[in-house]
Amino acid sequence: NSIHSSVGTGITILNIYNMKNPIVCIAIASLFVLTLFTANNASAQFSFVTNKVDKFTVADDCLYKAYYNLKFFPYSQKYRVSSVGSEQKASNYEEDITIVEIGKNVIHSGSYIFYKSDSSSTAKNETRSMRQVVFPEDVFIYPHRKVLSLAYRTWLGISIYRYEEPIENFNWKINQQIDTIAGYECQSATCTFRGREYTAWFTKEVPVNAGPYKFRGLPGLIVKLYDKVGDYCWTLSAFVQAPAGETIKNYTWQYTNTTRAKYSNAIKWMYDDPYQFFGSFGIKFMVNSRNGFSPNHAKVTIPYNPIELPEEKSK
Repeated sequence: NSIHSSVGTGITILNIYNMKNPIVCIAIASLFVLTLFTANNASAQFSFVTNKVDKFTVADDCLYKAYYNLKFFPYSQKYRVSSVGSEQKASNYEEDITIVEIGKNVIHSGSYIFYKSDSSSTAKNETRSMRQVVFPEDVFIYPHRKVLSLAYRTWLGISIYRYEEPIENFNWKINQQIDTIAGYECQSATCTFRGREYTAWFTKEVPVNAGPYKFRGLPGLIVKLYDKVGDYCWTLSAFVQAPAGETIKNYTWQYTNTTRAKYSNAIKWMYDDPYQFFGSFGIKFMVNSRNGFSPNHAKVTIPYNPIELPEEKSK
């Protein structure tokens, strides 16, 4: 039982046999999601797939929502074209929209494009592959408990890793530099977090201790955030009060609970050796180029540039 799917790039992935999970097998067989596509960085990439969002628990009432435009380089640095100062000037970055939902007891940060695709698929009672690279880390911060939870959806919907850790105590250095960004008077601050040096611009006009991803700890909403080399850059596009009755939902998907260290190793394995990674779930593939099926499918690697750098790179 094998299927194959091709896309306009001339790259095809063949799904081979012996699936350990028959449910996953049915989903893949019916939707032909085992594909590689070429993203903006001209790098082969597997597809993300949507999940249903019809089952959830309510984490908190949603008071405010912040939307950020995200430009990022999820691949290794050798794929970047150029970097000028702290702002990325290359044209081959990926783009996503990050939504930050702010409640009294919970802050949630995740991909708005992922959420919209999930919602659309749920309404149509289907699961489909996405033709866009998104920022797959989904973060719930619980300030009163002083912990956060991160979930990462792997390619093809094979697994959703989730771990908890204490909330980071960012050692922000607040500077006197002032600028107007997204219509707000902002002040700059800098910090180092897991191998990257960051600059944040926050506004006291919105006295909310929140920002994208795991970032917070400033006396106002983070309006812009970027790392020194320009691999990740968030810019606020809108900050609104949530409609009355809106809630922050935590979807009841099937998670693989783990630790941050084990999660990091698993995602690195997925990029470095996808053939072995997917093989561990009972999925095999072959690469089909314009010259036919390649015997080098086991040598496929995807360049990897995580937002949190491994310890050996961050020293």
